[in-house]
Amino acid sequence: MPAFREFLRIWLLVSLATLLARLLLNPAPAQAEDSWFHAGLIVRDGDGRITYAWVPFREDEIDGITLLQRSGIPVVTVGFGALGEGVCAIAGQGCGVDECRRTV
Repeated sequence: MPAFREFLRIWLLVSLATLLARLLLNPAPAQAEDSWFHAGLIVRDGDGRITYAWVPFREDEIDGITLLQRSGIPVVTVGFGALGEGVCAIAGQGCGVDECRRTV
């Protein structure tokens, strides 16, 4: 029985060494250049309802307005020239463009 245990011990060590060598010598392939990035979005409205969105995109980064627009969640925005866009309403919560321009 001691010979079997010694054999098993040596076999396990050789197997582990082989696995480790394969991992070190064959690193994982680099990600393809056309890989997708993702962003998660969670919107909680005034009634406590929660809407989730998982948005894939190819750019290195996107801004919040673009994320909202691509999420499929209804969003109302208003442009402020060089300052960018402001969000007036998300998923029916908020105000329309005219009121938004007056109050912001």
